[in-house]
Amino acid sequence: MRIAALDDDLLQLEFIGQVLQAQGHSCQMFETGAALLAALNTPPLAFDLLIVDWELPDTSGPDIVHWLRQPLSG
Repeated sequence: MRIAALDDDLLQLEFIGQVLQAQGHSCQMFETGAALLAALNTPPLAFDLLIVDWELPDTSGPDIVHWLRQPLSG
């Protein structure tokens, strides 16, 4: 499974990545909401699961989820 993890706490982010990779998952880690959104805007959208911190310096977990639920424009 391809997983994206977003957390501004680097120790927590590394722990999440290590646990997921030990279970055989591919985990791409992001320290800011902007970095995750940039990756999500780059086709193809290739994550099966997102793990999102609730409060971040540049955005919030609910804001990320709200953005994901918006219909695609075009």
